[in-house]
Amino acid sequence: MVKRKIVETDSADDDDPKQPLSDNEDDEVMVSRKYQMDPNDLQVYYDRLFPFNEMFRWLSYGHDPDSENENVDRTFFHRREFTFITADEVWIRYQCFENKTQFKSCVRKVSPYRIEIGPLYNEPPSMKDAIGSSFRPVEKELVFDIDMTDYDEVRVCCQDKQICNECWPLMSCAIRVLHETLTKDFGFAHLLFVFSGRRGIHCWVGDRRARALKDDARFAIGQYLSIHMGTEHGNAKLNVRQPMHHSLVRASSICEPYFLRLLESQDWLSDEKGVDRVLGFLPDSCKETHSLLRDSWLGKNQDRSSSWKFGQLRKTAQTKSILRFAVREIMLFFVYPRLDINVTRKLNHLLKSPFVIHPGTGKVCVPIPIKEDGKWIVDKFDPLTQPKVEQLHRELNKNKDAKVRFDIQRTSLHKHVENFVKSFVEPLEEAERIRRRDLPAGL
Repeated sequence: MVKRKIVETDSADDDDPKQPLSDNEDDEVMVSRKYQMDPNDLQVYYDRLFPFNEMFRWLSYGHDPDSENENVDRTFFHRREFTFITADEVWIRYQCFENKTQFKSCVRKVSPYRIEIGPLYNEPPSMKDAIGSSFRPVEKELVFDIDMTDYDEVRVCCQDKQICNECWPLMSCAIRVLHETLTKDFGFAHLLFVFSGRRGIHCWVGDRRARALKDDARFAIGQYLSIHMGTEHGNAKLNVRQPMHHSLVRASSICEPYFLRLLESQDWLSDEKGVDRVLGFLPDSCKETHSLLRDSWLGKNQDRSSSWKFGQLRKTAQTKSILRFAVREIMLFFVYPRLDINVTRKLNHLLKSPFVIHPGTGKVCVPIPIKEDGKWIVDKFDPLTQPKVEQLHRELNKNKDAKVRFDIQRTSLHKHVENFVKSFVEPLEEAERIRRRDLPAGL
């Protein structure tokens, strides 16, 4: 087995009752942890590196209040909620800013340990108490959260907050399945995938149509993308029917190479528990096959690799369609995306902002490159080597004499911001320009 490198872990409790306003299991503000972020590093990051301009370009969707364009909604950005979380875990909710300058000034002044992004409301969030019951959310990106801890029942290499390069392909697979489903089945075009800073990923769908979805539609999309239903009589239960839905047929073809790779590294068929879990997907009509394979895998062929054992099942399935369906179910169970549907279902749910620092690791929540020149590159992303705030501070000092226009160009963060703008912000801006090009003035 390949030697693996594990990221830092901490000792705080995941179910911290002090965090009632966000359901993100990945996003704890830790009370006790091995990693301790230097407040000075964080202040330098906000003062010199955080991409305020680029974030404003995204979240204003072309509605710059300083623009002379008559079709601009000058209250648009002002109606967005931001929540700041301080070092001592104080949640400062319903923050809002009239423009980019105010946004930048306030963040630098507070220097929050975390920034959460909420919805746009019908009025600026600062007016919440004055408006009363009529204050309501009206728009937000469709979002998804996938946390590696939800795969703990199938991960052998790591558990809880640990990740390594052997289990991270589960996240790469989830990104590809989510991307293909959202673009091909729902027609969305503007997807941003972000490393959560420790052990998961977030997805933001910025299409205008997605931002306008109500809670019931968001929940329906989340359900469409969810197949894991717990266990029944000791066996895993999936929301998969025969004939398999076209989206799951497509997903299984994406999942297959990831499953085969992980089957080798995780060695899922190395013991009786793993064998029984896999064979539990075989239908009752295949009891003889079940017995023969179980006897083989736990008997004379026990020392064979998991890949060899699964190859036996696939060979047997070539002549039985019901077994071919079971093989697909097995692959989907192990590597199909496991969404936290509670993050997706509510319009007013908060989600951690891209480019903030994860307080438990010091890593920047950078966007994950998905494609380049039409080719998938998501597998190249390594969560263990992403920039940390203290590293960026050192890079600033090391390259202080470099002749560049912006400080960020002195650091490794620059390429991540460039990717964010090129692959996500600019296409969104172009789509908005096209939409508004022929609108009557004032619309």
